[in-house]
Amino acid sequence: MPPSVPPPAPDASPASGVGRAEAWFAWPTRSAGWEQRQGSLDAHERRRLDALVEPTTARAYAVLHLLARDVLGQVVGCRPDQLVVDRTCARCGEQHGPPRLVGHPDLHVSLTRTTDLVAVAVSTDAPVGIDAERVAGTRFEGFDGVAMHPSERSPDLDDRARAVSWVRKEAALKALGTGFVVDPAALTTPLAGRTGLVLPDRSPVTVVDVPLGDSDHVAALALAAAYGRVDITTHEAPDA
Repeated sequence: MPPSVPPPAPDASPASGVGRAEAWFAWPTRSAGWEQRQGSLDAHERRRLDALVEPTTARAYAVLHLLARDVLGQVVGCRPDQLVVDRTCARCGEQHGPPRLVGHPDLHVSLTRTTDLVAVAVSTDAPVGIDAERVAGTRFEGFDGVAMHPSERSPDLDDRARAVSWVRKEAALKALGTGFVVDPAALTTPLAGRTGLVLPDRSPVTVVDVPLGDSDHVAALALAAAYGRVDITTHEAPDA
């Protein structure tokens, strides 16, 4: 039988307690009202949106950031357009780093998007990372060379297994605050539900797969801490 997922990364111990996170998902193709809501975006988000010339990419970007503002506004109790988001990159100082909600240092947030599925994750327990990917997105020549550790490369892996590997790695690296500045092919895939050391000089990470009920996509969420269990509450967002 072909393996369902690639081999795991090394375990880190001890792991204990329960980490909690919430994740909201939206489907841009079902979101009809986003064009009328662009006034809720900040100046940085509007500039980024204006620079996206491909319509489906622009729609996904807008729906994601409107969803993020709706979610965060609900969590902290203010209007979406009143939120101040800082995206300062730790490496270069530009505004393309992971989002942080100004004034709420203990609220951790992560975003992900494809053209037809976007998601926002939040946690007050630990830094969080979320990633979603189309299963078909791994279907290109050379994927294994850029995304899979040499020990994981196998002709027996199917597209879903490759996509699972990708989202687990990216979710973990987002939780650690590095993103794919780190070469994904240098990492073995975290094992879902078990704490592992993804990077030797960083905190342990606990990664879990997120059920979507959608055979075209896979998703994973990570918390940068050693938890014995991660509980995720998922929400399907209303029309953005």
